[in-house]
Amino acid sequence: MRLLRIFLIAVYIFSLVSIGEAAGKASISSLELHASGYLTAKYPTVSIRGNEKVQGYINNDIKQFVRERIDEIQLLNSEVELKTGELGYVIPYEGADVLSFKFTKYTMIEKGARPNIEIFGLSFNKNNGAKLTTLDVQRITTEDVKNALQKHFKKMNIDISGDLDKVDRVPQNFYLDEQGRIVLIIQRGEMLPPPLGTVELIVFE
Repeated sequence: MRLLRIFLIAVYIFSLVSIGEAAGKASISSLELHASGYLTAKYPTVSIRGNEKVQGYINNDIKQFVRERIDEIQLLNSEVELKTGELGYVIPYEGADVLSFKFTKYTMIEKGARPNIEIFGLSFNKNNGAKLTTLDVQRITTEDVKNALQKHFKKMNIDISGDLDKVDRVPQNFYLDEQGRIVLIIQRGEMLPPPLGTVELIVFE
């Protein structure tokens, strides 16, 4: 009887610890939308135990973002017939206070040779549901971006010193990687010549 009582107490304590550890962690479910034969969108919905108000803020921002990307895909399809239009996501980082998503938008025209790929990031404060800016995470200057770009392309033996005058701001499209570092996203043709493609830039390695 004494052993049984000790066992039940141990189970009870373990249950309390487990519940406490899970309280701040977000539960993520995936929703999928299929439309018009060519369009597929997969996106997250967030549940945070005991904080429905915060999860509502986060989910509303995600839904708005997804609507905007779907509108872009449908507009493109009205101009040039699409073979495929896809939106997907991964979760590169979740910390005690921050949840970060990386979205990929993929479009391929019916007679196209190569797809167009765009990357987007959304990061949220799990305590209040606010969408984060780079300044909320870390101070980054335009010079920091230029220096990081030079290092990034130097690894590929590409000299971009002549293109840095077009880098005039800190991109606000970003996500956090698995180490919690800011990864800035510079879309193809945004501030840099299109042949350089989309850049995912870790400013402070």
